[in-house]
Amino acid sequence: MIKRVVKIETTKEMIANDINELITGSDIDQVLLEENEYVVDVQVLNVNETLIAIVKIGEK
Repeated sequence: MIKRVVKIETTKEMIANDINELITGSDIDQVLLEENEYVVDVQVLNVNETLIAIVKIGEK
């Protein structure tokens, strides 16, 4: 079940790093996953040279 959705605006060069930081909680500027949450799915949209990652978060 999807608990919430996180939107990450990023660049082509940084998208993998930004998603990894969300999963590991290593970036203090991003929202963090709670202890009982996990990434269910990631969709990436290209909007005028800006990549938008739509990350679906589920509950364990």
